[in-house]
Amino acid sequence: MGRARRIAILAGTASAVAAGIALLGHGRGLAAGRRVPGGILMPDAVGYDRHTRLLLGSLYAGIADDIAATAPEGARLLEVGCGPGHLSLRLASRKCLDVTGLDLDPAMVERARANADRPGNGRDRSPSFLVGDVASLPFADGSFDLVVSTLSMHHWADPTAGMSEIARVLHPGGRALIWDLRPGVVPFHRHVPDPLERAHETGLRVVSATAWRWPWRFAFTQRIELVRSDGATRPVTRGHRSRTATSPGTGELGRAGLGLVLLLVGVAGCGGGARSPACAGYDTLVDALRGVAAAKSATASGDVEAVEQAMDDVARSVRSARARLSGMDADAKAGAATRAMLEAANYLDFMVGDYRATGTVDFSLTQFASRELNRATSGAGGAPLNCQRSEGRAARAGLIAL
Repeated sequence: MGRARRIAILAGTASAVAAGIALLGHGRGLAAGRRVPGGILMPDAVGYDRHTRLLLGSLYAGIADDIAATAPEGARLLEVGCGPGHLSLRLASRKCLDVTGLDLDPAMVERARANADRPGNGRDRSPSFLVGDVASLPFADGSFDLVVSTLSMHHWADPTAGMSEIARVLHPGGRALIWDLRPGVVPFHRHVPDPLERAHETGLRVVSATAWRWPWRFAFTQRIELVRSDGATRPVTRGHRSRTATSPGTGELGRAGLGLVLLLVGVAGCGGGARSPACAGYDTLVDALRGVAAAKSATASGDVEAVEQAMDDVARSVRSARARLSGMDADAKAGAATRAMLEAANYLDFMVGDYRATGTVDFSLTQFASRELNRATSGAGGAPLNCQRSEGRAARAGLIAL
C-alpha cells in the first residue's frame, strides 16, 4: 500500500472518529436536553458552539458549497434551527444571500449574534438571527426562496407542522433543503423523524433524497430536497449526491438485469450549431448515457477507477442538462418534453447516488432514463421535442441495445 493511500485512509479514519464524537455528543446533549413547547433545547449552548465549530466545520463547509452552487444571486434564505449560526454565517458571504437564522433556543440565538459580531469576521453581510418555533414561523407567506435545516429536525416537537410552515413561507418555485441524521444509523437517534415519510402530510413534495457523504466516505446523514406541492419548481442544477425519492418499483426493476438502452443522436440531430436549451439538455443527457455505457464496460473489466471516472462524467452531464433545462418546464410548448427529460435526469441521479452509497451501479435504471428521453422526442403527454423545428435541421434518433 502506497504512502499516500495510507495517509488518506488514516485521515479518513480520523475524520470519521471526529464525526462520531460530534454526533454522539450531539445525541447525549439531546438525551439530556430540556423539553419546551416546540422542541428540545441543548443543555449547553456555549459548549455546543465550541465543539460544533471544531468538529462539524467540514460538514457545514460542504453544505454551504452545495447550497451556494444553485442559489440565485441575492436569494432570501431562512435557516431553521440555526444553533450558534455557523452555517448561516458561511452562507451570508456567498452570492449576496439575504440570510435569516431562526432557533427555538434564546441561548443559541445569543451565541449566533455573538459569532456574527466577532472581531475579524470580515463579512460584508451578516445574517439576522431571531428566536422562533418552526411550527409557527413569524414570516409572511412566500417570504423565502430557500429554507435550510441541518441536524435540527429531530429536535422539533411536531416535524409535520414544521414542514407545513416551511411550505407556507417558501416562495413559489423555492426549495427546502433538509440535512438530518439517517434513521437508525446514529446511537441516541434510532427513531429520528424522516422527511420522506412526512412530506405527503404537508404542502411539500420530495424532489430528491440521498445519503450525504460526510466525513470522507461515511454517510451518517441524508440530504432531502423538497418543493411546494402546489407550485412550479426550478430544476436543481446539482450533479452529485442526488437520489430521486420516486424510484421505479421493485417489481418493475426486478427482472431488468443489466440490459442497457443507449439513445444516440445523429450528427444532424440536436448536436452542432447554436442549439436551443431543450436540445442542448437532450444532448447532455445522451452524453450521460454514454458515460453509463463506459461504466458498464469498466465494470465488466474490473477497472474500479474507470467506473468511478465514468460515473463522475455521468454526474457532470446530468448537472449540465439540469442547468440547460432550468425554467423550461413552465413553457407551455416545451413543458411535457422538458419534464420527461428532467425525469430521465432523476433516474440517472438515482443511479449515481446509489453507486456512491453502495459502490455498485444499478445499470437497469438506464432503460427508464432512455424511456423518458423517447417520451420527450415522441411527444407522449404533450408537444414533442423537435430540434428540426427549433434549429432548422433534421432530428433523428435510434435505439441501440448494449
